[in-house]
Amino acid sequence: MSLANSTVSTDGEHHHSLQLLTLNDNALDTIEVIAEHPSTGEVVHEEFTGSHQRIPREELQRRDITVSDILAHEAGVQSRQMGGFGAFSSFTVRAASAAQTGVYLDGVLLNSAGNAVVDLSMLELMNIESIDVYRGASPAQLGFGSIGGAINLRSPTVLREETSTIALLGVGSFNTQQAQLLHRSRSGAWDVVGAFSLQQSDNDYSFLDSAGTPLNADDDTQQNRHNAQVRRVSGLARAGIQWSAQSRSDVTLQTTQRELGVPEWRNAENNEAELVSDNLQLQLTHTIDSIGDWNSRHTAYWHAQNELFDDSLAQVGLGAKRTDSENQTKGLLSYWEHIGSARTSSVSMEVREETKLASDLLATQFNYRVQRQSVNASVQSVSYHWNDRLMIVPAIRWQSHQNRYDRITGIDSAERSAGELSPSLGVRYSASNTLSARANLGRYYREPSFDELFASRGLYTGNSDLAPEEGLNADIGIHWQPTESLELDSSVFASWRDELISTVYDARGIGRTINLGKAQILGVELSANWSITPTVSMRANVTVQDAKSLLEFDAFDGKQLPGEAQQSAYFRLQRTQHNTRVFIETDGAWNRFYDQANVLPAKDRWVQNLGVDWHRGRWTISGALTNLTDQNVEDFNGLPRPGRSFSLSITTEL
Repeated sequence: MSLANSTVSTDGEHHHSLQLLTLNDNALDTIEVIAEHPSTGEVVHEEFTGSHQRIPREELQRRDITVSDILAHEAGVQSRQMGGFGAFSSFTVRAASAAQTGVYLDGVLLNSAGNAVVDLSMLELMNIESIDVYRGASPAQLGFGSIGGAINLRSPTVLREETSTIALLGVGSFNTQQAQLLHRSRSGAWDVVGAFSLQQSDNDYSFLDSAGTPLNADDDTQQNRHNAQVRRVSGLARAGIQWSAQSRSDVTLQTTQRELGVPEWRNAENNEAELVSDNLQLQLTHTIDSIGDWNSRHTAYWHAQNELFDDSLAQVGLGAKRTDSENQTKGLLSYWEHIGSARTSSVSMEVREETKLASDLLATQFNYRVQRQSVNASVQSVSYHWNDRLMIVPAIRWQSHQNRYDRITGIDSAERSAGELSPSLGVRYSASNTLSARANLGRYYREPSFDELFASRGLYTGNSDLAPEEGLNADIGIHWQPTESLELDSSVFASWRDELISTVYDARGIGRTINLGKAQILGVELSANWSITPTVSMRANVTVQDAKSLLEFDAFDGKQLPGEAQQSAYFRLQRTQHNTRVFIETDGAWNRFYDQANVLPAKDRWVQNLGVDWHRGRWTISGALTNLTDQNVEDFNGLPRPGRSFSLSITTEL
């Protein structure tokens, strides 16, 4: 018998293969085992001690739910949405807000000082290859450390010699329509990915309108949602070239444009308020390995966001409004790593500039411009001990920010500088090949956003003296995989947060941001993945948490954080037989409140979905019934989500 080993580098992934060629004189079919090794700058999960889950491409190919829904299926994650498809949606991780949790595109932070919260409804599933969810602890490769952890969106890539073009057409309830196209190909050293998506919906779903009097059922009426229509267009272009086995370049351009009606609590039929959003991300990455004993990855990026809100007729807010917000982020990121026999060391440095131009087109005295320049650095060491059973990962991050604010139409100006050190320590012990334990401790910060620091418009004013929000996170966990078909994971987590930013109102009704509160979060996460038979699989997770405010005000002290469910769960059962897949899933959230005083409880959520995929040749037909019990969930008080709906899509490989 003869053996041959080979290593192939494609699209930044190193593929190691072992081939069995011949046995004596009898020819055998080649047996090739391929394992992917993350490219330089990617998170090596074998060297990460925190709680982590990867959502694979197979799950993201669904067309019946959104990015926020998929994230909510993970332990410790809860999603919130202001209505139907395309409406603003966000998430929390272990009771940390979306502003306290970093969202990344291929390792580059999307959160900005101008838009502290990433609107998940602007993300297109077709433009995402996989999603990595990091709860609590954040990998050093992502640079910034956030109180809640991190969500890393990975763009589509080309694997080996893959060439494919996929087209999709879909329809659904509420006059929902979608058309999508995805192409991947390779030619010599080059590989390209292109994607286009057009989706629109009337969002005229039925709901029970309480007329603003939830305690009086006599005036409740069943109505269709008005002015919630949406149209979203997105595109992705990605190209890469493999210069050599040690060098590669990639450029990624992603753009999304959305036109969204803005409904109001009275559900007025003549409402014409509208929000138009444009997002663009441009990233250029160059990887150079084997510079002496070091590997490196360097990224230049430019992100732009524009939002135009038009309520000129004063149908949604307290008065007429027409505002334009322009946000830009540009920066350079450099990551270096040294891989030794018993230790891996890494260093990263990022220089970042963020700007915001806020214009009130009806009241120009509130226009302002603000700029933030940041330097972020991190150092991490991964060392192995006791025959590689014990892994110790200390890290330290340093962030420095300098802000300048100018009122365009006045003489007001302000400056602010801040810097923070964030140490962390992770440990993992492998008792056997099937059982491991982990523990993490780290301190994280969130610098206030531009609006919290400087905005001054109408009944709201910022505060340039705000301190950063602080969080001390700790968790311990156990991972057990006794067989290839069964995987169990558990985590106990705690977080102590200080200097939480809130808006308080004086006797005149004017709000001002201040560092008001503290919070203590304690919780448990349990998850299981089980392939019961070769055709039947099950996935489930449960999260129980106590997210408690610690405030000086008796009315708020000891209360649950607004919007946070104390219990949440997800269960999915799937059967695959020949060319057909059928699944049923359910997720729920219980015991949550809309307000800080916990006097306004939210209804419990318990939603079931049913789906089927049928595949034959180049064709796939997918159908789903969502929210079988027809429950109008209100993540935000007075803004119901759709009830029961259906979706149907046809996909073909061209």
